[in-house]
Amino acid sequence: MNTHDTYAQALLHLTYLLIWSDNEICGEEIHYLDKIKESEGISDTIFDQFNDSIIGKTGREIYQNGIKMVNECSPEFKIRAFVKLFELANADGVFHVKEVRLLLYATKLADLDFEAIMAEVKKETC
Repeated sequence: MNTHDTYAQALLHLTYLLIWSDNEICGEEIHYLDKIKESEGISDTIFDQFNDSIIGKTGREIYQNGIKMVNECSPEFKIRAFVKLFELANADGVFHVKEVRLLLYATKLADLDFEAIMAEVKKETC
């Protein structure tokens, strides 16, 4: 898998878990997922491969695969992925406690600095 595909798959795995983390999918999250696919150049082929790869997988397996792939990315792509995830978590205007827990734990496993991610989130929203 090339660098972009690994990044895209990692982002999709963690996005899927984040969307389902509060057991509620809202229109804003689906809309933001479409924006992520467009802004990050995620093709329908990559998206379909992702969907096929999670069939029959537990949330834990999806999470482990997502973390494994994100850790194969460069530091820049790692931060970029987490910026998108934090923005997605806030797409509906509410940070659910399960979303926060997932993001903080994944940030730790990706060996990223929370403050660095938040600084990038602020840059993108300004």
